[in-house]
Amino acid sequence: MISRSGQRSVFVGRSLEFSALTEAFNSMLDGSGATVVVSGDAGMGKTTLVEHFAESARKRGAQVHWGRAHEHAGAPPLWPWVQIFRSLSESGVIDKELVGSSGADPTDLAGLIPDEDGSTGVDESVSSADSTAQFRLFDSVNSVLRAVSQNTPLVIAIDNLHWADTSSLKLLEFVSHELQSSQVLIIGTYREAESRRGSALSESIAELARTPGFSDVRMSPLSRDDIRQLVLGFGGAAPPEALVDAVHSHSEGSPFFAHNAIQLLGNRGKLNEQAFADTADWDIGIPAGVKDIIGRRIDDLSEDCVLVLRSAAVVGREFDLQVLVSLFPESDEDQLLERLDEAISAGIINESQVAADRFIFDHDLFRQTLESDLRLSRRVRLHSRIAASMDELFGTSDTNYAARIAYHYRQADSVADAELVAAACIRAGRVASNAYAYDEAADHFGAAVEILEDTAEEQALLARALDGRARALFALGRIPEAFEPTRRAFEKYLDVGMATQALDILSVPLPQYGREGMTKLLERGIEVATSDTEIFSLLLSRLGAARAQELGEFGVAEQAFQDAIAAARAAGSKRAESWAYGRWAMVSPMDWRKVQELSEKALDVMPPGQDFELEVHCRIWLGEAFYHQGDIDGGLREFRRSEEIAIKARNPMRAAQASMELALLMRLQGRWDECLAREDALGFKLWDRPFGSHMAQAQIYFTTGQTDPAKAA
Repeated sequence: MISRSGQRSVFVGRSLEFSALTEAFNSMLDGSGATVVVSGDAGMGKTTLVEHFAESARKRGAQVHWGRAHEHAGAPPLWPWVQIFRSLSESGVIDKELVGSSGADPTDLAGLIPDEDGSTGVDESVSSADSTAQFRLFDSVNSVLRAVSQNTPLVIAIDNLHWADTSSLKLLEFVSHELQSSQVLIIGTYREAESRRGSALSESIAELARTPGFSDVRMSPLSRDDIRQLVLGFGGAAPPEALVDAVHSHSEGSPFFAHNAIQLLGNRGKLNEQAFADTADWDIGIPAGVKDIIGRRIDDLSEDCVLVLRSAAVVGREFDLQVLVSLFPESDEDQLLERLDEAISAGIINESQVAADRFIFDHDLFRQTLESDLRLSRRVRLHSRIAASMDELFGTSDTNYAARIAYHYRQADSVADAELVAAACIRAGRVASNAYAYDEAADHFGAAVEILEDTAEEQALLARALDGRARALFALGRIPEAFEPTRRAFEKYLDVGMATQALDILSVPLPQYGREGMTKLLERGIEVATSDTEIFSLLLSRLGAARAQELGEFGVAEQAFQDAIAAARAAGSKRAESWAYGRWAMVSPMDWRKVQELSEKALDVMPPGQDFELEVHCRIWLGEAFYHQGDIDGGLREFRRSEEIAIKARNPMRAAQASMELALLMRLQGRWDECLAREDALGFKLWDRPFGSHMAQAQIYFTTGQTDPAKAA
């Protein structure tokens, strides 16, 4: 093999690991999609193995497309998948016609599929947070990949899963589960040491392990014979056993160490028959550890080249020439390119295959070593300059840089202006939210909140940060956590005279059960809202639910619902009137006949096809009313209808709720097999709440005397 840098790269050993990938590939060709993760320590050759296998897969007619995660938190949301879809698009595998015929929604894929100008950014001007949006994106990705695989076998490779953002990992879980009956093979690599218990990666690996067709290939150290073949491949002459022993001993079988040790010897003229004959003690010429060997590779470069590379290392694994130009104003582009050419020739960096004037370190260990040579004060100031440079170059033109800009500003927070740092975090949060990467959005907005807490003059900015965090948490289903930032955002907006924004944040669904302060918050919102408007009616009906659930004031709650209905009629809003009936049904204590009547009224009033969330809510409560009045068939009918609507609307939380209700009635009827299938059905898989589903499965297995499956569940 020849590496991207042009250096000679020899692939040796790995027969067992290669066979495991080939077996999964053969299974995929038979229509059984598979997911394989390749694990091992840094430098064990995970990426090289997959690259070598990818060549074999291409020769057998498969399309292979790559995505790579990077260490810095500044990578754009869903970055590995952005790269995969960019590759699919640029190679002509997917186009508008295929997307349309696949059933995917092009608007859901806007952040992944490049526009005509090649950009994949999303509009960050408004921060959206929809609990169904992430599922719609995942479902569209699944539809497109399935459509591609109907034309050609497809291999998706994701490198460095240990650095992937949480949303990328969730998408991997989803696609792996949904593409089991397809010609799609997904391969991921990760460092075993970084998949610690409780991490997002460890949870994803555990979830993937439950998927049929999953396997974990662990990389083993190279043998002495592998080392011998490696030296032979570089030097062309049979190496002495003393050299093989020395490399094997020092490297402990690490391919990265062995490769670099041998390349270092080759660069210094030590890999030829004459050198083999003249050298008695090979231990002297081989560095003691990985850092030492990387240091020696770097020492062979000129001082000017190293100076540029150290700054590039702070930028990240990938870096742009334009950014380096701004960091070295005394040098012109040609001078910088000469220094980068030197590093390319030495195998330290490569030209990016994605964009011109972009470069990537051959291995992140090179970047880490170069960055560690800089003192903290120097690194902090470099981060500040890099953030300012990226902001000027890409801040308004490429949303893919939003997270990187925020990352560098946060690394420079001790020397950068607090408002600049917070504004960058808010912008990154909006971009992540609009890319449906809500975990990352919540983190970005949370960072902005922390920065602005003690900045009295930036209360409007703090309100926006709290607003964004509340919406992201809601979209993740972490509704109790969303209450406090919602309350604070509402109050901050009112403090700075932004009443419209204050009422808008109250449109985010909030918890009522046991949430102290919900009633007071809604009362303040009603004071601000204009009477006889839709928002006024919606707040009144929510106030009724809060009074009943938080305070137990059912009589006062009924008056609030009646007032909400009157306000809705005055505003001409059938939707608000239907919500008033639906929420009233939800808090009618054990009066199932009344729940039925209110739910039926809500459905009668409801505008057709306008609010799927509302219809599912009402049908679930109608099903509950039928069930509690002894009409099991009526309950099953409404729960099935609820599930159908939720799936059609691509609302995972409501689909899960309907599936759970269906499973409960099936258990009461002793329909164990159907119930097990239901517990593993779409709704549960989409809700990102596997615990409840696993517990229900365990109970069913125990009830039916299946002890071993119960323990596994």
